[in-house]
Amino acid sequence: MTPIEIHHSDRGWGYTTFIFRKEQRPMKPIITELADVHAESVRWVWPGVLAAGKLTLLAGDPGLGKSFITLDLAARVTNGGPWPPDGSGPVGEPRGVVLLSAEDDPADTIRPRLDAAGADIARICLLDGLRLADGAYDEFDLQRHIAMLEEVLESKRDIGLVIIDPISAYTGHADTHNNASVRALLKPLSTLAQDYRCAVLTVTHLRKGGSGGALYRTMGSLAFTAAARSVWAVMKEKDRPTSRLFLPVKSNIGADSEGYRYTIEEGRVAWDPEPVPYDADEGMFGTKAPGAATAEQVEWLRSRLATGPVASGDVERSCKKSGYSWESIRKHAKVILGVRSVKRDKQWFWTLPPEESAGQLPLEPGSAGIKGDGKGGV
Repeated sequence: MTPIEIHHSDRGWGYTTFIFRKEQRPMKPIITELADVHAESVRWVWPGVLAAGKLTLLAGDPGLGKSFITLDLAARVTNGGPWPPDGSGPVGEPRGVVLLSAEDDPADTIRPRLDAAGADIARICLLDGLRLADGAYDEFDLQRHIAMLEEVLESKRDIGLVIIDPISAYTGHADTHNNASVRALLKPLSTLAQDYRCAVLTVTHLRKGGSGGALYRTMGSLAFTAAARSVWAVMKEKDRPTSRLFLPVKSNIGADSEGYRYTIEEGRVAWDPEPVPYDADEGMFGTKAPGAATAEQVEWLRSRLATGPVASGDVERSCKKSGYSWESIRKHAKVILGVRSVKRDKQWFWTLPPEESAGQLPLEPGSAGIKGDGKGGV
């Protein structure tokens, strides 16, 4: 780089500041002539749920059987189907599966569950980290090692499904609350899915704070749900202690889907043959989710509060400076993100729920907490 300006300190600090200009490399725009693009239909692995060449996100609280579901799907891919709910769906060619699992032991958990699901074990491999040239072990992460995942897809060939459970264990040092960082992380993964015509299923958790719709309840940046072409959620079913629901949150590539009911029986997923005629919001609230904040507003507010409590006045000024409606932000802060108002030293702060915020301020005795204070409290 070439220095374009030099400033000498006039305060006696004795150093020189250089301002550099990045030398631009020759570049050209990448243009695709749409006349050369051949239209084609979405190719489904599990019709209406899991698409080849696309990212799918599965979200839910711990203990509801998300990993059971991923391994059930892996078994079906290795056998070519059939698919839930009643096993009468189309049967295709058996394909391979690449599994990244950060939480379950291969010997006493993953293998027994795959066996119970009837998987063709010979078609499944576990990507369990990397061995460096000096023999050292390195954890796999999507930031640094996406080329290694491509190497696996290339060497194994005919992989129909990649499972990443949970996605948060493989994000490296990426800021998972930052929209741009998450998009940069997921774009190469999406490209791999397209190039190798395989489905990629990522797993995440739901946030506990807030009462907003399922679309806004996934952990981390909203970019996770935006990048996924379809999003599904698992949850408990009211009045049925052993029953769980697998419900659609969104789909950008197909018609609105029905949900499914399942239980865990004898170490495997047992799907109810009757579909469930509602989505994740109706499963959570009995109706559509309250509130109607835009995804952009939600992402902005979450990013603004991600590093810790912020004075409500500063939030308001930042909001107006960024061109958002302050009334809309105030209206939806608690409903969508579970934002709390905390009074400290006679000043009101906005803070995310404990599981999302990097820092917390203790409540003063008698503070209004999440109640509106009329001057900036939620």
